[in-house]
Amino acid sequence: GPSSQPRVVTSALKDLASALQGLLKTVCSQVQQGRLKFREGLPLSMLHIAYTALRAWRAECGTTGGCEAWEPPQEMIAAWRRGATNNVEGLSKRELQASSSRLHKKVSRSLTEQVLPSLFPGGYRKSDEVDLGGFIVDILITPAAGPRLSIEVNGPPHYVQLVPSLSSAASAAESAPVHRLNGKSCMKMWFLQQLEGVVPIAVPYFGWDACQSNPARQATFLLEVLREAGVSAGAASQVAPPTDVGAVAQGAAENVEGREEIVAECFQKLQAARRASNEAQVVLAEANKEVSRLQELVLQAKRAKERAEEEATEKAKGLAEAKQAHDRQRPDDGGGELDTLRSAKRMKSSNGSAT
Repeated sequence: GPSSQPRVVTSALKDLASALQGLLKTVCSQVQQGRLKFREGLPLSMLHIAYTALRAWRAECGTTGGCEAWEPPQEMIAAWRRGATNNVEGLSKRELQASSSRLHKKVSRSLTEQVLPSLFPGGYRKSDEVDLGGFIVDILITPAAGPRLSIEVNGPPHYVQLVPSLSSAASAAESAPVHRLNGKSCMKMWFLQQLEGVVPIAVPYFGWDACQSNPARQATFLLEVLREAGVSAGAASQVAPPTDVGAVAQGAAENVEGREEIVAECFQKLQAARRASNEAQVVLAEANKEVSRLQELVLQAKRAKERAEEEATEKAKGLAEAKQAHDRQRPDDGGGELDTLRSAKRMKSSNGSAT
């Protein structure tokens, strides 16, 4: 809260809130005078975020937060909110649920089947992809008693990874990574806590992955995440919104990081798998080269065989033609020569008798 912030930081935040309000007032004035027009989409979504930040700051301060008492026209607030919700790819609620990530669906199913019934024996209502204050919430739990739980199933885009210290005893390549929620995700959780009165909870992907698809470990992990937010079995009606959203946003991640026997083991297995994959790729590349070489040899042998067959065919054809020529030139048992001599003798005899 502002009271726990250093005076310089609080002053800077007040200046920022005042600047946001000045920006929104200018936008409203220009729109009302017809000098500025917005289409649905990102610009309206940014205005919604700016206005929500201003409201959240006021709610945390309990006053106007160092700004004058001013509110935009209701029609503009509604337009900004529509722009924010429509900016989620323009999908309907059914389409949003259909497009939910596989991780989201697995976490939601585990909560429904293994976790929530024991936590809320008095009953609860669970909804997926809910518009809450102009922000899409992955999972919203509304128990029969107590505050609502806003659960965000956060994949890799929601985190930044800290660079390990080079002075560490373990090398940077072998040490487990350190994850922190990025600013956008923390801001969304702060908005929901301050303005909607929900308990914001983050389910980190790397903690879920560390369960190695074991349903029992997944259920235990989700129970630990909920306990970090102050939710425990049989005491759901006593859950109160946390006073420090940063603790809730990072609690589950830090808890998982503290379980070195799980995270470090998984990371080492991942590194080993990567090395094995690289070695396998090298072996596969060599095998592919050998296969290519053998294929080339087979192709060369095939071509040599075809050439030999062509040469044999041509040789056989030449031999056949030579035999035919030889047969045409050979005398027919001398019969032809005798006939020729007899014809010449008869012609000589007829010439002698005539004289």
